[in-house]
Amino acid sequence: MHGYGLFERKIEVLCTLKKDFKLSQISTIHTGGRARYYAVVHSIKNLRKTIKLCQCFNIKYMVVGNCSNILFLDDGFDGVVISLKLLNKIKISKNKIKAQAGAMLGQVAHLAQQKGLSGLEWSVGIPASVGGAVVMNAGAFSGDIKSVFDYAEVLNVVRNKIVKIKNIEYSAQHHKSLFTNNHNYVIIYLSLKLSYSNCQTVLSRMQEIISIRHKTQNVGFCSLGSVFCRGDSKYPPAYMIEKSGLKGVCVGGASVSVVHSGYIVNTGNATSADVLALINLIKSKISQDWKVNLENEIIIGE
Repeated sequence: MHGYGLFERKIEVLCTLKKDFKLSQISTIHTGGRARYYAVVHSIKNLRKTIKLCQCFNIKYMVVGNCSNILFLDDGFDGVVISLKLLNKIKISKNKIKAQAGAMLGQVAHLAQQKGLSGLEWSVGIPASVGGAVVMNAGAFSGDIKSVFDYAEVLNVVRNKIVKIKNIEYSAQHHKSLFTNNHNYVIIYLSLKLSYSNCQTVLSRMQEIISIRHKTQNVGFCSLGSVFCRGDSKYPPAYMIEKSGLKGVCVGGASVSVVHSGYIVNTGNATSADVLALINLIKSKISQDWKVNLENEIIIGE
């Protein structure tokens, strides 16, 4: 027995707690079942206490940011989904920006632009939290987190200790890092080292990127962005998916976007099972046609 009554009394002191929470409300593709608990923490101190409490009661937990690349299963999550969305402070000192994990990456990019700092233009329009961007080494338009990564402060949940991870330890690749699928760490802060420029130059590049995104990625439906990693393949997944005749293919309410074949969209009534079935269909077809084994860029929240 977990002793949920006692657990609830203890955790309610540490966060804003909701029970039997619909995960479809926070996933950007709007699918998924219910979480036993959804906990919004208000401080790093209480984040540490919340995680420690889950460990003591042997209750599963998952730490999330903006949930823009998490596919929650239809069966839900029998544990605590811990949100960092209120841990969103941002500080700027000279050419460095230090942001808490719950801050939105786009907001950081806009603040950098206002200070005439360059290096985050590529991130405009990406609906990721800073923490999620670090975990996945978010990137686009020839830029990524690794290129501006100074250091991260992370909570080692095994030792319940905050440690600093420097750039050399980040081990980032294309949409992967030391933290990808590594549940021993929770991102607390990210320090970015940017380049001096001027406000107008940075703004012009951001506007250019926004225009490109609008033309190529304005898919018109809820999604999780790019579903598959580029990997070592000669061609991007979207190209192979389109050439294999999968653009617009549907499973239930899930569809390969007719605008950007790298996206799977919710046309209105999709389930996570629909999305997973479509992912598997795509992987099978690409393996058959291109001899390429696609890897998920999105995270399956289970």
